[in-house]
Amino acid sequence: MTIKHQKRLSLISLILALIMLAGLYGCRGSGDGTATSTAPATEPAPTTFSLSEKYTLIYPDSTSAGEKDAVKLLQEGIKSAVGADIRVNTYFVRRGEPVVPGEFEILVGDTNRSRSREAADTLPCLDWMYSIDSPNVITICGGGPEATLEAARAFLSDMFGYEANGSACTAKELTVGDGRTFRGEYPQTSLTLGGVPIEEYTVVVSRDSTATAYAAGSLCRSIEKLTGRKMRRSEPSGFDGGRAIYVGMSGSDGKTFCRPPRRCGLYRPRIRQRYRDRLQKHRLRCRQRRHSQF
Repeated sequence: MTIKHQKRLSLISLILALIMLAGLYGCRGSGDGTATSTAPATEPAPTTFSLSEKYTLIYPDSTSAGEKDAVKLLQEGIKSAVGADIRVNTYFVRRGEPVVPGEFEILVGDTNRSRSREAADTLPCLDWMYSIDSPNVITICGGGPEATLEAARAFLSDMFGYEANGSACTAKELTVGDGRTFRGEYPQTSLTLGGVPIEEYTVVVSRDSTATAYAAGSLCRSIEKLTGRKMRRSEPSGFDGGRAIYVGMSGSDGKTFCRPPRRCGLYRPRIRQRYRDRLQKHRLRCRQRRHSQF
């Protein structure tokens, strides 16, 4: 090989070496010394799942007969379908403590979970629904206790073919997004007050008096049973104007007709706090008795 050829090969080798060094330098990333990397791909959430003992039936703290029956029916139906003993619990928390949802919950009735509240706020007394929101949450709710029981029956029948008479049922996986909504039939299709549809009104009531709160609830319930219209309720401080039905008060100033005088013992701070503590203990005992029935 001549000297001319050797010089040519040396030059080519030098050029290739420079190209490789430039490529290695570029792979190191930006000039701040941080290396680039690709984030790992996240797996999609499962769309089907099976019920198991890791789930808990959550029901309201102030449970009525219809909701108790719904919880018992769900326990029996799920046990018969998939062989799982589902635990039950209320949403009870002490005053001032945060609400911490469990990881796997079946919500029955108007609980304090956001999904239950969303459903209860839109369901009149005869309507009901159930929905499989995710592998972690199943919502079963009605506009009233009896409607919640009907929703539980429909869920077991649609998902597993289970009936309360003990008919044969089949275990199967549940699919996220499945659900059903039932709309009841009501005597009146519309109701007006002063020529204005009743649903445009807001029932304004103060919580200072148990009697007025109960009266407002009865009024809203009666309108729902008659028309199937869900009435809005608000406290005076939260009412933002518009058409209103004031219950137990003379107007938006919040002055109630039935509030006891300020000198009444119930309004003295110490006696009022003692009354609240006693009421809290009573509710706790009632909750424990109800829970022991399951």
